[in-house]
Amino acid sequence: MEELSLHYSHSGYVRLLRRFGFECRKPVVRPTVADEAKQAAFIAMYDSLLNALAADETVCFADAVHPEYQSKPAFGWTRKGTKPAVKTTAGRKRVNIHRTLCPENFDAPWSL
Repeated sequence: MEELSLHYSHSGYVRLLRRFGFECRKPVVRPTVADEAKQAAFIAMYDSLLNALAADETVCFADAVHPEYQSKPAFGWTRKGTKPAVKTTAGRKRVNIHRTLCPENFDAPWSL
């Protein structure tokens, strides 16, 4: 890849993006819908995993994230004529999850 020594001002970038067929748009907010087929596939895989465990083994789930429940759409560049969308859910703005959980006995062996 060869680097070109081109420098654009903000207005130059805007004109370039428009010339390539882009426009600045805010995405449409659409509700998220659960995929029942993917949920059923996960449940089947999880059941087979649990049935294959040795007596001294267990399955634990760990998470250390700070997800936002409600996405906030912002403006961005997209091709003209397209309608970008952001999937959202309802609820609180933010939740903090920092734990490991064993679903078999609800033990939390490690605190992250």
